[in-house]
Amino acid sequence: MSCHLFAFVFVLPRELSMNAPPTRFIRVMPDDLRRFVSNVLQKVEVPQPDADVIAELMVDTDLRGVFSHGTNTLPGYSRVFASRGFNPTPVQKFVKDTPIITMIDGDGGLGHLTTRLATMIAIEKAKKSELSMAVTRHHGHFGSAGKYVRLAVKEGLICFCVSGLLARMPEDPNTSAWAHYPLDNCPLSIGFPAKEGYPVIADICSS
Repeated sequence: MSCHLFAFVFVLPRELSMNAPPTRFIRVMPDDLRRFVSNVLQKVEVPQPDADVIAELMVDTDLRGVFSHGTNTLPGYSRVFASRGFNPTPVQKFVKDTPIITMIDGDGGLGHLTTRLATMIAIEKAKKSELSMAVTRHHGHFGSAGKYVRLAVKEGLICFCVSGLLARMPEDPNTSAWAHYPLDNCPLSIGFPAKEGYPVIADICSS
C-alpha cells in the first residue's frame, strides 16, 4: 500500500509549504485524483461512500491552490487510519439538535466527514431560521476550513468556520509567545456571497 500513497506527489516540499503554483509537476485530472484518493482510503478500511466524500473535499482543496491541506495530507491520514489513530468506520451521533443549533460527535473519525455533515445541516437550518450554528467534536483533522465555508456561500449564506486544537503551552509563561499558544494554529475561514461576481472568502489560520 505504501508504494501507492506517494504516486501522485506533484510539487516540491518547498513549494508545497507556501501553496505556490508548482514549477515541477505531473498533471493529474481531478476525477482521476478523486478516484485515486478514494481507493487509497478504502485500502485502510474507510467505506467507499465515506472515502468518496473525503476525496471530493481533498481534491476541491487542491483545485483552490491550497495543496498543503489537500491531497498532500493523504499519506499522513492513511498512516493514522492504518494504525487505528482514526476510526475508519465512525458512527456519528447527534449530541444536541434544535431548530438552530447542532452538535455532532465524530466517533474518532476523520474530521472531513463530521464537519461536512454539520455544515450541510447548518445550511438547511439557516435557510429556515435565518441563523444557525453547528459544533463538532471527537474527530481528527478536517483539512482547510475554506471548503466548508464555500458550501454555505454557494447557497447564498454568510459563513464562519473555525477549528480548535490541543494547545501546546510553552514552559515559560513569561515568553512573548505564551499569550498566543492557547489559540495554537487554528484554521479558520469566513465567506459571504457578492451581489455581482465572485464571493469573498478568506481561508487562513491564526498563526
